[in-house]
Amino acid sequence: MGNLDLSQGSFPNDTNYRSTTHNISDIKTMFGDKLSADDAATLEKLYNLQSEIVSYDTSESFKSGFCTSALVMMEVLTSEEADACE
Repeated sequence: MGNLDLSQGSFPNDTNYRSTTHNISDIKTMFGDKLSADDAATLEKLYNLQSEIVSYDTSESFKSGFCTSALVMMEVLTSEEADACE
């Protein structure tokens, strides 16, 4: 099988990615220091749920784009104009 691994990190060397993850960490630490243990746990749960939603949205967007691209390719390859190019 191929070497494609979609779980590999895509952006770890990108400065915007690193900056954003650093900012998230700083803000979580700031709130963690000010909130009670229960409130900090609730905030962490909210953060994790939002991350799950982003993951679902990204996955669905990818699938939708892939299907749309496949439909476009099928249309192009089966159109009369494609037959005329042969």
